Amino acid sequence: MERLYAQVRAGLQAIAVGESARLDAELVARFAWLYRRHMRMEGDLLLPYARQAIGPAQRTALGERMAARRQAAQA
Repeated sequence: MERLYAQVRAGLQAIAVGESARLDAELVARFAWLYRRHMRMEGDLLLPYARQAIGPAQRTALGERMAARRQAAQA
């Protein structure tokens, strides 16, 4: 998923700054499919477990680390 996103991201960044860019529709579709699958698995498997296994403060800290990781990947 990270490899695909890196490929798609270059085109998205160009578009974001107003440059002409072409996105590979197949890569975008594959990434979107993988991302939806990832989110579905996370919602179905991980989140119910996390609600039972860790407390609110730990869940908040985990969410903050996940957000920071996503921001670092976008930099």
